[in-house]
Parts: sequence; structure tokens; C-alpha cells
Amino acid sequence: MELTTRALWGSILHGRYAVAELSRESETTTFFRGEDTRIGYPVEIEVLHAGMQASGAEAYALRARAMLSSRVRHPNVVTPRDVGVLDDGTPFVVTTRFDGVTLEEHLCLSGAMSIADVVRVGTEILSAMVSAHEDGIVHGGLRPDSVFLVERAGKLLNVMISGFGGRAGIDDQTPLGFMTLPFLAPERVAGQAPSAASDLYSVGALLFLAATGFPPNGACIATLGRSQLPARFVRVLLQALQPHPGRRFADADEMLAALRLVRTAPIAVLKNDTAPPTVRDSALIVSSSGIIPCAYFQDDEAVPETVRAA
Repeated sequence: MELTTRALWGSILHGRYAVAELSRESETTTFFRGEDTRIGYPVEIEVLHAGMQASGAEAYALRARAMLSSRVRHPNVVTPRDVGVLDDGTPFVVTTRFDGVTLEEHLCLSGAMSIADVVRVGTEILSAMVSAHEDGIVHGGLRPDSVFLVERAGKLLNVMISGFGGRAGIDDQTPLGFMTLPFLAPERVAGQAPSAASDLYSVGALLFLAATGFPPNGACIATLGRSQLPARFVRVLLQALQPHPGRRFADADEMLAALRLVRTAPIAVLKNDTAPPTVRDSALIVSSSGIIPCAYFQDDEAVPETVRAA
């Protein structure tokens, strides 16, 4: 009998994993908070949507990505602890659960991040990218809800990235929903397989979102040079967001080195005189349903230049 995914709350999987409340959902899977009852360890349980296992493609992709991501040995990468199937054959993946919020949740609640925190997030993502790409493993679908921020007393302590597990140059047919599109490189939108270069575009798009509060588009990117963001940071964004893969950074290591130069720049250079936009004054914001209008400006003068140009 097919199980309704959301009805798993309160059940025990494999006689071991206690399923607690719903955490979040993607286009193909549902995430639950849970606990490994054998050792009392907090876990997150990702379950394929109940109606998808019939085709087999999504189920195969979920298991394959879990197997590949387990090979990425890096402290900022969330790796699977276990993989299993429900009684009706629906696959699930168990990972460590962290106390914190996703980048998506942080931006929806608090608006854009400080440049120092954006650089911190970017360097930790790229450090993980370096490790994965060296083994031919790519992310292929980096977006705000696959970046997890571990915070304490408002201070960013650690950044964790989930969702690795693609092979460079191979399309595993994982569905890419509307929410992923703003962070996909143009060649990925055109149907090409993921690559290290497309991952770097996605990192650039995430950094743009984290620094401004809204995702990039052509008009916004074109006005970066007139923004009050630090010049070194703008140069990193402009190169990462080049439409042609060959014009981006050569690899994650090169982009990481460029972003570290932003972190080591003098304090005056890093200063951003404009207060970060919040949900109240952002024109667009990313949510679980995609990019939606979240606020309206009172007058044209209140609209940031990059938004007005869009």
C-alpha cells in the first residue's frame, strides 16, 4: 500500500529513525526532523514524494546522489548517514540535523546579510566545491534552501551545504523546479548537463542574493558597478555570473582565492554605507513557492537603483 509522505509523522523507519515534524519540501522530496533512536542523535529524513517512485527515475536519482555525496569528505558538506526504503518502496535518505536555518529562511526573516557574512558563506561553499570538483562531483542544483546556516546568538558559526551528488557532464534527470531557475547557469537552463562552471555561476547567484536580498537578473547584474557593494566583491560577482562558461573563473579554487581577497581588504573597502534591505524593502524575494513579490515601495525614491533598473 502506498504511503502518503506527510503521514509519516510519528512513525519509526527501519525500527530506528523516529519521524517528527515536517521541516520543508522541495519539488521531489519532503524533509522531516527526526531522531536516531539507537543513539539519541538528531537527524533529518528526506523522503521521495509518494507519487514519484512509480517512474523510477526520481528514486534512482535520489539514491545515486546520496551515494555520490557520501564521497565528498569536507566539513561543510552534509553527507548521508543511511539510505533505506519504506514498505511501499519509496526511498529515503538520513542525514545529520543541524540547529539553525537555511539561507532562504534567513533572508526571508532578516533580509540581506552583511558583506562580511556573505564572504564567509561564499568561502565555505567554495571550499566544499573545491573538494567535490576534484573528485568529479558537482552540485548541479545549488539554491538557498540547500545552504544551512548554523548560528548562535546572531553570530554565524558554520555553513553546511546539502545536495551534492551529481557527476560533471552527466544529467541525472533530477527535476529542477521553478525555485532553482534563478540560480542556474544559462547553459543549464538550456538543457546542458551540470558542470563545475555551472556550479560557480550558482555560487555567484547565491552571493548576489545574500548581499542584496533579491536574486540576480540581467538588469540587476548590469548595474552592479554602480552599487555600493565593495569593488572587489562586485568583480567576483561579475565574473562568476558571466553567461558564457569560459569567461567565468577557471575553477572553484580561483574563485575562492578571489573571494578571500575581499575578506582581507581594508575595513573601509568592505564597508557598505547602505543598510541591508529587509523583507520590507526588497522588491523580490525567494520563497518555497519561487520568486514572489513580497512588498511594495511607497515611492520611486525608495526603490534601490538595481531594482528600478530591473
